Amino acid sequence: MTETSEIQLVDRCLEGEPDATVLFVRKFERLVYSIAIRMLGHHQDAEDVTQESLTRAIRHLGNWNPARPLKPWLLAIVVNRCKSRLSLKSRPRGSSLEEHSAQHLSVPATQTQSAIQAETALQIQVAMESLKPEYRQVFELFYKEERSVDEISQLLNVPEGTVKTWLHRGRKALATILKERQVISESLN
Repeated sequence: MTETSEIQLVDRCLEGEPDATVLFVRKFERLVYSIAIRMLGHHQDAEDVTQESLTRAIRHLGNWNPARPLKPWLLAIVVNRCKSRLSLKSRPRGSSLEEHSAQHLSVPATQTQSAIQAETALQIQVAMESLKPEYRQVFELFYKEERSVDEISQLLNVPEGTVKTWLHRGRKALATILKERQVISESLN
């Protein structure tokens, strides 16, 4: 679905068309679920968060800025719902906030580190959705599929120089997004 058709779908949802709401859910439920299951690691929790996230997104579509891409906005909702679910699950029933904080201070460093790594990986994935399609495609071919610049050039039928330029611009754009979201510090480049 193009950005224009996403805007039209959102407009139809805001007008209260039931078919549009169903289409919105069908379009994004797999993406939302895939993020939720990666963060939560439990099928039932991921399904619950998927439903909560889509419901919240539909309810707050009026707050979305059509000048910005829809997916990162939606994924931010999913990430926040997952974080809320994780914080509720990690807090023992009947414990005070102070006790909960003290317990978190005694969590082994390896657990804390792996949670930070998982959160960072997810933030990078969400940020990738904001990249221009050609940057994202080249980035995924180069880093995820480990293709060479030459292979990417042949696959996309563009000069190698273009592939290198898109990779460079994609890295730069990704770094900017991650700095804005405070995922990486200014000192990293």
